[in-house]
Amino acid sequence: MLRLRPLYVLSGLALLALGCEGGSNGRDEDDNGGGDGIDIPDPEDPPPQDAGDYLKGIDAEFMAAAAEFDVPPEILKAVGYTESQWQMVEGQEEFEGYAPAFGTMALRGANVSDAASLLGVDEDTVRVHRPTNIRAAAALLDQKAKAEKIDRADLGAWAPSIATLSGISEHNAAISYIHNDVYGLIKNGLVVMDNDGNVISSIEPEPDVTPNYDPPGGPTLATNPDYKGAIFRASPNFSTRPASASGKVKMVIIHSCEGAYSGCWGWLVQKKAGVSAHYVVKEDGSEISQLVQEAKKAWHIAATYKASLNGGKEASLEGTSGNNFTVGIEHAGFAKQNAWNPNLIDQSAKLVCDITKRNAIPRDKYHIVGHGQLQPYNRIDPGPNWPWATFMQKIDAACGAPMPDPNPDPNPEPNPVPMDTGSESTGDTGSDTGMDPPDPPPPDPTLIVDSSAGNNDPALAKFTVSANWSATAATPGFYGNNYYFAATESISDGAEFSFYLNNAGSKKVEVWYTAGGNRSASTPIVSFDAGGANLGTANVNMQVGGKAWTTVGTYNFTKGWNKVVVSRWTTKGFVVIADAIRITADGMQQPPADPTVADLVALTQNCTPVAGTSKFKTDASANSATVQLCQLNGAIFWKADADIDCDGAADPKCTVDPDYMSTTSATDSNGKYINSAKVPFYVVPLASNGFVPKDHGIKTGAHYGSAGAIIYNGKLFYAPYADAGPSGVIGELSYAAAEQLGIPPSPINGGVASGVTYIVFTGANYIDPIENPTTAATLGKSLASKLIADNK
Repeated sequence: MLRLRPLYVLSGLALLALGCEGGSNGRDEDDNGGGDGIDIPDPEDPPPQDAGDYLKGIDAEFMAAAAEFDVPPEILKAVGYTESQWQMVEGQEEFEGYAPAFGTMALRGANVSDAASLLGVDEDTVRVHRPTNIRAAAALLDQKAKAEKIDRADLGAWAPSIATLSGISEHNAAISYIHNDVYGLIKNGLVVMDNDGNVISSIEPEPDVTPNYDPPGGPTLATNPDYKGAIFRASPNFSTRPASASGKVKMVIIHSCEGAYSGCWGWLVQKKAGVSAHYVVKEDGSEISQLVQEAKKAWHIAATYKASLNGGKEASLEGTSGNNFTVGIEHAGFAKQNAWNPNLIDQSAKLVCDITKRNAIPRDKYHIVGHGQLQPYNRIDPGPNWPWATFMQKIDAACGAPMPDPNPDPNPEPNPVPMDTGSESTGDTGSDTGMDPPDPPPPDPTLIVDSSAGNNDPALAKFTVSANWSATAATPGFYGNNYYFAATESISDGAEFSFYLNNAGSKKVEVWYTAGGNRSASTPIVSFDAGGANLGTANVNMQVGGKAWTTVGTYNFTKGWNKVVVSRWTTKGFVVIADAIRITADGMQQPPADPTVADLVALTQNCTPVAGTSKFKTDASANSATVQLCQLNGAIFWKADADIDCDGAADPKCTVDPDYMSTTSATDSNGKYINSAKVPFYVVPLASNGFVPKDHGIKTGAHYGSAGAIIYNGKLFYAPYADAGPSGVIGELSYAAAEQLGIPPSPINGGVASGVTYIVFTGANYIDPIENPTTAATLGKSLASKLIADNK
């Protein structure tokens, strides 16, 4: 199930950020550049916002509107999240024929006036008052349901009404909107949380729901995109770049769509739009569409170039069309939205890196610019809160090194893992060509095939999936850029991971997936050799584990294109996940030994204090603060005592505690408070002494908690963060954790005065489900191994 916590925030008005080259629906270029020279500031990130603030009370508003108009709450929530991520948006008409969107439900045009009439309120109230905006969408859907006489209890029956409400006029885009976006959320499920892990609202997964709408198209051949991770959806709205120097690509312009992904690209591929962009990036970063080849001029900015708006750079282009020398990237969303999905930022950065490398564009603030910077008289996108500093750092990291070096990232991320050519919902059917590729490079000992085409080497690895599968980046912990999912059904419609071998050999097959309660507990993974022979099937329980490589088996593959298929043919009522596979020569790569106590203790012999923090007390009554938080690359550690936390679900071992409380900061996968006597966990103090846990990615909440390694007296185990302790005080374990370490667990007179080492892994490394010891051990060992490697 999808779990979201916002990371990047944005406010300010976005437009479908598109200029054009004329035409009745377009916009004439305006050289009203905006004044004298402008000093371009260095990239900065905006302060973060908490969804718990701007989405407070929204669940009750959805439920009230659903009850009032007899519309399933899942439908209202899925439509609202698809359109705006539930944020109140304020639209602006970007061009004739594409009305602005307003509110959580992104209502446009006649929908606003019609809803106002149905509710007996004025149109401005529909636009700006969130409960009324949600009621307005419910009233419109109710009206359509009455007209169509649908079975209201059948979630799939609402699809035609939802498509009409969206206003998407391009049929393929409407199909994508229904199947992949709205009903993709309903099938996969959704949980939105605040920064402290408290659930704001959710959609329970319904894997079996089938939209009553035209099905997605069958496999289509790939048109070769410039960026191999993109799907090519051709727009007719382009022209030829000038043959002179003014036609050489020199800049990338960042736009925001003023709308949702399918509606955005669906508008831009129509001739009547009169505008276009080279690329559109989906809200969650899981898909990128290319609409115009980079060699051609897309119509995405309606301004002639003024060097004074860009620090005086590229003065030779003064007065020429901004479309002549730029590549335009649209990002689904609104400039006046509160949060950008971190994966959108990641994938856009990789795309920009690729564009700059192929076109020799400097990666700096003068050549990667916002639309509003070059057209300030009527544009501000991507808005004042686009995370420019992080974005530029990620571009540099994706490229390996900056070119030139204006603001290098001191700790660049690794390059993307290798991966496929792409097509809309399908990859190249390389395994069916019947031909070996010409002179393929020798394979590495380990070969990874990802579901994202941009991460595959097409000479060695290909991913093929039908249009019945949906791409998403919903559940954290996916490999690469995204993953695909589909409902289980007795049908031959598997996701194929193909890989080329120069020589036959015995290979180990592993899969990567994100786990969840709506996943199949018996997902068939079928392996085939290059001749099509079935080598065997293994069933993987995708409800548990995940976020790590899981061994499927070892098989004798042959020279040529072999494949591993994630099948949908299993018990109905669930979904299966196709994320990535790893192929390793049998016996060539033995599983690494588990990290030892000695390995981890060696990392804690010296302390680099966490910047800005002061020491903590071991008990509130202690005379002095003696415990320092220490920084590692990938973790924070401290050495302290161990008091006993017995809070949470009632248990006879804990209710004897005179300070017993019935709640914990976290809940388990059943929504119940943690049983301290049964679930080993550690405690993190509330934000204090300069230490704010969530700033380091250390969090807990609804069935998840940050992973940690706890060491005492030569014993090591891995456990989640599940409860918050007092401000300024540190050193506390659950009854079950103490028991596991051999520490007296009594809440009255147990614990130990010193000698416990707590290593807490930073970043989004969460044990989920929080009560599962196998998940804790698997993730903990993986993180510990990485920690050891990263701190040598």
